[in-house]
Amino acid sequence: MFLTSGQFFVFSWYVFIGAVIGVLYELFYAARVLCGRGLPVTVISDILFAGAAGIVFIFLSGFAAFGELRLYCILAAAAGLIIELLALHQGVAFLTKLMYNKLNGAYKNIVIGLKRFFAVRKDTSGGPDKKARARTGKGLWNKKQSTKK
Repeated sequence: MFLTSGQFFVFSWYVFIGAVIGVLYELFYAARVLCGRGLPVTVISDILFAGAAGIVFIFLSGFAAFGELRLYCILAAAAGLIIELLALHQGVAFLTKLMYNKLNGAYKNIVIGLKRFFAVRKDTSGGPDKKARARTGKGLWNKKQSTKK
């Protein structure tokens, strides 16, 4: 039987559950930003978050009130989520943006380096053979090839 004396404990437990779901949201937010902001990524991320949040809510609510769910429990979880989002979301968003910019810059540098490494280059330096043939007057690059033997 549920007594009113344990309601503060249950309320604070559900605030904790809401904060845990908020941290879970932050993880999915960071993954969504790093993977891209397209519609398919957002939809898949939101579906996975909803499933994970439901599992966390059901699992942890069993410890709080042995499966009893009341209106103030849902309000407490919402309050915990809101408190977590107000307290941590700006910092997580800043760090995620910073990490995204660093990873994106590193990715671009790697791609540019690989393109330069594997690019087929034209010999614009003249090369030793070209200079030697130009001095002797014989070769492919010199139009004044000798025809006498």
